[in-house]
Amino acid sequence: NEEIKELSYYPNRSSLAYINLYHLQGVSNFVRTTLRHKNFMLGWEFIIKLNLTNENICYNSDGLSIAQFFEQHFAIHNLSQTVIDILNENELNKNSVVELLGKTIYNDLPLTELTISDDGDVVPYTNSNKPTIQTFIDEVAKTNTVLEQLYFLGLDDTETIINKGLISAADALQFILEKKLVLTPTDKDMIVMQHEINYQIGATEYKNTSTLLVKGKDSIHTAMAKTVGLPLGIAAKLILQQKITMVGVQLPTTPSIYLPVLEELSTHGINFNEKIEIMKN
Repeated sequence: NEEIKELSYYPNRSSLAYINLYHLQGVSNFVRTTLRHKNFMLGWEFIIKLNLTNENICYNSDGLSIAQFFEQHFAIHNLSQTVIDILNENELNKNSVVELLGKTIYNDLPLTELTISDDGDVVPYTNSNKPTIQTFIDEVAKTNTVLEQLYFLGLDDTETIINKGLISAADALQFILEKKLVLTPTDKDMIVMQHEINYQIGATEYKNTSTLLVKGKDSIHTAMAKTVGLPLGIAAKLILQQKITMVGVQLPTTPSIYLPVLEELSTHGINFNEKIEIMKN
């Protein structure tokens, strides 16, 4: 899909329980993950490094703006100057690199083969202990992305007051995320799910990729609401129609439940597209 150029993933809790659930005993590798945009992963990693997920109660949020919370938090953890100044300094360094690149006589060499000497000159990259200019610019780009994300969360927001009494950094972060990440009326969400199964028949190795992509209509008729609500509603209807006759608490992993539900879901545009590739013949 053109809208999804690249996604990152991370393990979603323990995957082991799903091996028995889906009768996949004997598989050599099994992992259940969550997909996210790579900049989300970068930002969340930085949030953890900034100790913003700390659950110790140490802030009186009454009358405290988001900007003041960040200021207090960075001060408590000796991060006030470290975070902002270093990121801003990197931005200046990036400009210096661009300026130096414009003057270099090594324009025929790629950035991966250039570095900056101790004297500030652009020189061919020969010392393995020094990062290349490309590596440096990549790191700068990351920190600038994080800085942009922090401002989005309210690094300079003096108007939004938390007013939650005594809270932890994690409580403050939850409040901030609920305020800043709420969908606006014109926002649309998107659900992406992908299963990748590698298997072998005889000497031939295959890969089956099954992909689900559902887009929301607006901030009310979301893809999340659609994919969560419709299966339950369809199952309830099928029970009333006595097309599902199982009783008691059941997981939807039984064919008599999921097959008719999936069939009706496809009429609502919710279906998986499968692609089988021969990896080795």
